[in-house]
Amino acid sequence: MGKWLDIVFAGIVVIGVLFVLISIIYGFGHILYGLVRYWRISVSSRRLSDGLNNQSLQEYIKLLERADIPFYPGLWNTLRSTYQLVDRASHIDYELKQVLKRLLVTEGVKDI
Repeated sequence: MGKWLDIVFAGIVVIGVLFVLISIIYGFGHILYGLVRYWRISVSSRRLSDGLNNQSLQEYIKLLERADIPFYPGLWNTLRSTYQLVDRASHIDYELKQVLKRLLVTEGVKDI
């Protein structure tokens, strides 16, 4: 009977260790995924400011619609600055400005 208890205990320990390792890997993956999203949106915001036109703004809006905006206040500041740049641009369609504004407000970006 003692031998079976040792085997069961070893199995429980192995399962526990595997669970902890999988949780750690999942946690790092989640953090890495958030950082990649942060980087993609930040780079796209900078590119948009370099060549701002209606087509590039439409592509930017599509990116933001597909992307899940992570909870990073620094990213929200970038999105606010990008919106202000778009809002001040006289050559951008008013409707596109409104679409961007609605999208950012819907995603939780405040003070726009």
